[in-house]
Amino acid sequence: MKLEVISYDELLDKTNLAISDKVKSALFSTGIIGVRGVPTFLEKSLRYLEAVRRFVALDERIKHHYVPDRDAGLTEGYEVGAEQFQDHNGLWQTDDKKVSYYAFVPDHQRNKWPQEVDLKTPYLILGELMFNTGKQVLDLLGLNEVVGLDHDGLVGYGRMLHYLKENSTQDTNPNWCGINAGLLF
Repeated sequence: MKLEVISYDELLDKTNLAISDKVKSALFSTGIIGVRGVPTFLEKSLRYLEAVRRFVALDERIKHHYVPDRDAGLTEGYEVGAEQFQDHNGLWQTDDKKVSYYAFVPDHQRNKWPQEVDLKTPYLILGELMFNTGKQVLDLLGLNEVVGLDHDGLVGYGRMLHYLKENSTQDTNPNWCGINAGLLF
């Protein structure tokens, strides 16, 4: 898949119809568009990654205090192995290497933030930047006017996602969905 990428400055130039057409074409063909040169992205990403490293280094018993209450219909918080995939033999496997942390952006009362590490601040700062950049894509496409989107009323949902090391002690399944996805197609 070829990822189409535009600059942040191009994104803000609402008079450039070629960029608007490029974005529409990318979204209709692959469903994704890259935006490079977003101001402060690098700095905010580095602060976020440092907080993530501190959180991931916590003992598993501590991290499990932030697991969502799925029985109550909640998804916000820390999860390991919540997704399943079919392996190349057609058997369903739990992806016990995939770790996620879900939260609403902007902050919401349902978000579960760790007390031991400040993950909240950099998560929300980076999430807001990404969310606001997405809103600029909506502006460029004219969707706000067409469907009457109120940017102030929009709520995003962020996901911190990483895979555990191959030799992690949590490995109960030698497969993971990223490695087997190519075998299915």
